[in-house]
Amino acid sequence: MRGKLIALPSRYMQGAGVLQELPGLLSERGIRRPMLLWGHRTKASTEGAVLPAMEQAGIQPGEYMLEGQCSRAECARVVAAMKEAGSDAIIGLGGGKALDLSKGVAHQAGVPCIVAPTILSSDAPPTACTVWYNEDGSFSDTEGWPTNPDIVLVDTAECIKAPLRMFLAGIADSLATYMEAEPSYLSHMPTRLKYLPTITARTMAKLCCEVIRADAEAAILAAKSGVVTPAYERVAEASILLSGIGWESCGTAAVHVLGTRLADFPQLHGIMHGEKVSFGIVTQLMLDPEADMAQAEELVDFMVRLGLPVTMEDIRLDQVPEEELMAWCRKQCVPGSRLDAIAQGITAEELMRAMHAASAFGATRKQRAKSQS
Repeated sequence: MRGKLIALPSRYMQGAGVLQELPGLLSERGIRRPMLLWGHRTKASTEGAVLPAMEQAGIQPGEYMLEGQCSRAECARVVAAMKEAGSDAIIGLGGGKALDLSKGVAHQAGVPCIVAPTILSSDAPPTACTVWYNEDGSFSDTEGWPTNPDIVLVDTAECIKAPLRMFLAGIADSLATYMEAEPSYLSHMPTRLKYLPTITARTMAKLCCEVIRADAEAAILAAKSGVVTPAYERVAEASILLSGIGWESCGTAAVHVLGTRLADFPQLHGIMHGEKVSFGIVTQLMLDPEADMAQAEELVDFMVRLGLPVTMEDIRLDQVPEEELMAWCRKQCVPGSRLDAIAQGITAEELMRAMHAASAFGATRKQRAKSQS
């Protein structure tokens, strides 16, 4: 029997204004010349909170503006820039691309990794892996690292400024955590870390789901008003910490087969990871032979109330020709696929039917909600 393992970041800090703690955290670790990896929107939003405080602390940061994909080629460019600048740490600020890229850079350059999400669109921040994309935006592969980030810093006052669509994508991503963690745990499938899940990670995944179900609607109202509330803070912690640990240390299933690999289709470029995950949730319900359909209706009705994608049309998957979608299904239905957590030996035809059934199911629940409004 394999041993069990849970992966955790060294430090996790969350709250409105915690970015101001960054210079002190760097000084405690003897970091004097970090490289800031961010995009234009993130820089415009956070530089006022970050740069003057660093200057006052005697820290001299470099800067790399992220323009392209989270690709290995971009990673090599950042590493080269860090070597030229003599950087002694990487700080990724922004969304999933900047954060995942910073983890790869930290490993390649052999420096500490600090991640500071400014949107709550995914559970990538605390994990020890990078989802690589090709330069054209298509999915390449996922690569794991020996350690999780040294510091995860979640400034909710910054996160709440992000577009609501990004927040909803993160809610969908975290809503999937327990749906995938539980079958992975029960089927004794090793995680991507090649160990079995711990009961601690399983419990965190379940708590993630409970928080989302209890507080998501109130948190969305907070996000719309731009006011950080206790409900928003709880959903932020669930979306980042509980979800990140839950999936990495328990495992994924059918949901993330769709959530990650549907990026292969150019028609879906521009659709967020969490939005594809959202449709993946409905698809997994259609694949799962143990699914309780009354509970499935209740869950999808909840998703519809939140405004999450539940049909192929919602994520533009209906624009993909059927023969291309079937070819994609064949690529997913191979031995060792995470689909096995739901049922052994799922065929391409079964996966294809499940997606169409999910879309019809989602459309029915949307119509029902519309008729009752």
